[in-house]
Amino acid sequence: MSKAPPHQNADPLGLGKKLGRFIHPARNRWILVAYAFLFLLVARPLFAADLSGTWEIAYRTEPGRQTITLEIVHGGSRVSGRGIMRGDSGASVVQVEVRTGTARDGDFRFLVVAEGGSGFRGQEFSGNWFRDEMSGQTDGVFGSWIFTGTRYRLGR
Repeated sequence: MSKAPPHQNADPLGLGKKLGRFIHPARNRWILVAYAFLFLLVARPLFAADLSGTWEIAYRTEPGRQTITLEIVHGGSRVSGRGIMRGDSGASVVQVEVRTGTARDGDFRFLVVAEGGSGFRGQEFSGNWFRDEMSGQTDGVFGSWIFTGTRYRLGR
């Protein structure tokens, strides 16, 4: 078996020498650390980029605790969805719809209104989310309240 000619094994672009200074363990380690840090800064919003899923949102009002289970669909910067709102006693259950929603870079705003024209006029939610947690303020006919929410994942 014959050996390959030397020109086929050569590094035509000289990348071995150029990259060698970054790969060498004792040199320029701070550059690798800086690149890793920049990657994490840029990648963080990407990990929080999707609000889609089933969310359980809760807040306390004068009449009592309110919970909303929403199935949110997030596409581009638009948010929509449907869900169920329950009062503290569990006796009042209202089908709701998410309207005029936007979400971007971990911040969101959407309006929750009753389906079918019941007396519920709407509740606006605004805040931020990261991974499976959200929090913010809700404003509506019953006043302004602080809320928290958790996204359900399969296997939870």
